[in-house]
Amino acid sequence: MPASSIKLRTVPLRTLAWLGDAEYERVIRWRIAETGPWKSAELERVRVYLARAETQAEFLQTIQEKLDPAESELIRRTKNISLPSPRGAKSVKTYRMATALEALISYWTFEEIQPNNRFTELLSPLIDAAIAKAFDRTSI
Repeated sequence: MPASSIKLRTVPLRTLAWLGDAEYERVIRWRIAETGPWKSAELERVRVYLARAETQAEFLQTIQEKLDPAESELIRRTKNISLPSPRGAKSVKTYRMATALEALISYWTFEEIQPNNRFTELLSPLIDAAIAKAFDRTSI
């Protein structure tokens, strides 16, 4: 389904988060691969570090003050939806924050007004720094 055919206002928040999770995975895999030739085990180790709910929640905390009112409202609404028990996350709060970030990524990806500009502006520097940190084995 083309992104332009998705009507964000009608998509359930869980679906937005699910789509955002896929987009986040796509971006981090490309970014990791661009850092150089690594063994697949090393690539996977870094991918897992970046995909952790704790890392995503940290990213959301870092950018939260820079969000516009519509983005903040999406975060607030997503953090309040009923979610299954977190898989591996240290807390429900952390899992909710990671889910909210994923919904926000969908919003940025499919919103025609500002497609991916906000992702590039707010998350790309954090992702790049986390990748550099992850390849420094002593940091994680």
